[in-house]
Amino acid sequence: MKTNIYCWLTALCWLVSLPVLADLPTSNTTTVTETMDTSSLPAPLYIWNNVTVGSSDVGSSVESSSYKVGMVCKSSTDSTNGACPTTLTWNDVAPGLITLTFTQDRTGQTKTLTVSGLRNNRESNYSPWTSVTFNRDPRNTPIFTYSIAQSELSSLTDGVWRATLVMDYYNWTSTYVATWTASITLTVTSESAQQVYFPAFVSTDATVDLGVSGLNNADLSTTTSGSASLDMCLYDGANAAGKTIILSLSDQGASPSDRTSGLFSVYRTGGSGADAADRIDFAITVKNPVTRAAQTVKNGESITWTAPDGGFTARLVTLPDYTTSTYCVPAPLTFTTQTSKPSTKHSGDYTGTVTVTYTPSTS
Repeated sequence: MKTNIYCWLTALCWLVSLPVLADLPTSNTTTVTETMDTSSLPAPLYIWNNVTVGSSDVGSSVESSSYKVGMVCKSSTDSTNGACPTTLTWNDVAPGLITLTFTQDRTGQTKTLTVSGLRNNRESNYSPWTSVTFNRDPRNTPIFTYSIAQSELSSLTDGVWRATLVMDYYNWTSTYVATWTASITLTVTSESAQQVYFPAFVSTDATVDLGVSGLNNADLSTTTSGSASLDMCLYDGANAAGKTIILSLSDQGASPSDRTSGLFSVYRTGGSGADAADRIDFAITVKNPVTRAAQTVKNGESITWTAPDGGFTARLVTLPDYTTSTYCVPAPLTFTTQTSKPSTKHSGDYTGTVTVTYTPSTS
């Protein structure tokens, strides 16, 4: 009898899981640019916010694992690029505090602010320089957050402040991996402090004597004129960091039909505004802060100045209600009355008002 014997062969496929190498970061530079008014400072200002770089691999060697990592400063004492521990630690408390020096563009003044750093592994917070955490913590690639509190930002005065934060990224065996750099530019403004500043008249409106005399002279051949100057400085609320100035001057009342275009006027007290004999006309020039030359200002018309490279030339002053000195843009005015014969004007007191409108810009 013939017997058929079947042999079933089962092919076994062994699935082998091979560890994927952890993804470690490379060096990079982050640019942080922020414009903030002192009345509404951010709370807080983030430099790096919940940034994850790399991927975890529990199966890889400790040298290549991206969860046993931390960041340290270049120096523990020099705050130029941030001062904090320069070696990795074990289970250091959060937040980690870093002192960082900011420098103001125009004055060179420095302020040291505290940067708070967090290393989070999705369960617990540690300082950025913590590389190894408790064994019970999950082995996740850490999330880093660096920020400056509102209370720290409030110590910055008006102007442009710059700092560079440098943090070195190491694994737990103290092997250097990469460098994270943050280039920070903060423009601090105080819009409520923007003003036309007359140094000789700190607490009142400026009063200008046009210097016209001899209106009572009966000599028909006599002519009279006058001139006066007024120191004026324009504060943009940003320590003269503004890029544009828009300025206009206008006098009160309607423009007389017989007045030369662009001129300003004062009027005799008790007289008629429509009578040329009760009006004295004058011109105003302003010293252009860019060219340094006298520039005619036309009544009711705006002039615009754009800052050259390096900004407007500025003057250090102490503004009313300011405890520190700051910079404003000087723009002194000159008033020149038109030549006229006293016999054509009524004697008396002539007064008028010129309104200066200043529009600063930091954009």
